[in-house]
Amino acid sequence: MNKLSVALLLARVSWVAILLALAVGALSGSWKLALIAAIPLLLVYAGPLKGDKKGNQWAAFAVTPYFMYGVTEQVENLMVPGVEPSLMPLVFWLGGATLFIAAMMHSRWQAELDVKAAEAGQ
Repeated sequence: MNKLSVALLLARVSWVAILLALAVGALSGSWKLALIAAIPLLLVYAGPLKGDKKGNQWAAFAVTPYFMYGVTEQVENLMVPGVEPSLMPLVFWLGGATLFIAAMMHSRWQAELDVKAAEAGQ
């Protein structure tokens, strides 16, 4: 496996992990809120799933609210007494960070390959 396919695989796995975390949240809480929260991820599916360069750039930035939510919830779980710990914030912030990094690296490496292919074609 080359670095381009590893980055795309990591982007796909983290994208699906965040969607599954939203689905689990919908089962235990408000499904309407989870559906609204899933809209940004569903709009940028072309990046992680199809390997689209521009789609991955958009996915990297669309995932930042999930990352911020996960970090703040994880800090609350660890710092505030009496709050029941949960794994969902960990999924959001680790998945968000992984998706951001993997999607950006995939789009960068794909752009480099496109430039090399264009130079070779001239």
